Amino acid sequence: MAETASPEQARTLSAAVLRDLRDDIVNCRLRPGDKLRFSDLKARYGVGLSPLREALQHLAAEGLVDAQDQRGFTVAAMSVDDLQDLVRMRLEIESLTLTDALSCGDDAWESEVVRSAHHLRLTGPATEQAGPDAAAEWCRRHKNFHMTLLSGSSSPRLRNLCDALFDQSERYRLWLILHGTVARDVEGEHDTLMDAALARDTARATALLKQHIQQTADEVADLTATQAALAAA
Repeated sequence: MAETASPEQARTLSAAVLRDLRDDIVNCRLRPGDKLRFSDLKARYGVGLSPLREALQHLAAEGLVDAQDQRGFTVAAMSVDDLQDLVRMRLEIESLTLTDALSCGDDAWESEVVRSAHHLRLTGPATEQAGPDAAAEWCRRHKNFHMTLLSGSSSPRLRNLCDALFDQSERYRLWLILHGTVARDVEGEHDTLMDAALARDTARATALLKQHIQQTADEVADLTATQAALAAA
């Protein structure tokens, strides 16, 4: 199929495989450490080797997949150290991007921010009781809100980097939703962040964004420590 497709069809197919594979990794349907065998992936996504190899190489560059010499590909592992590294980068890069977005964003950007916040609010809180599909949908809308907030930036490189870092850290958020308790008013945090951004209050908006990101990382670290203690007991 892939061999007979036109160049445009091949690009479309590759983009679809990349999107679906990334989505399965971010939402933990493919778990950390899972071996990504081409035979399994061909059956799972109904495509040939070329688009799969291209997608895996792309995801390896993003940090969601580990490429091992002569041993193929595996889903990247998750750890507190890795999350802390991601958080340090996100705090710096997203603050810089948000600052630029508040300086450059126009009326159309403001409208999209409000729309994405409303779209996220309609899903309600993502909890373990809501199930993995509901949690995954919340995470998709959650990413859309954050990326829309940053989309006012004039720098494509900053926006692309924020997108990649968000996907890497979003696995941890979903894991927390499915296995822990989120005792925060996350919806209220988003509304407050949106209000500060729309008011073009850069200092407040960046401070709120940093707090929002850091709190999730702290909750994941606490959950990991608790689970380790229970396993030791």
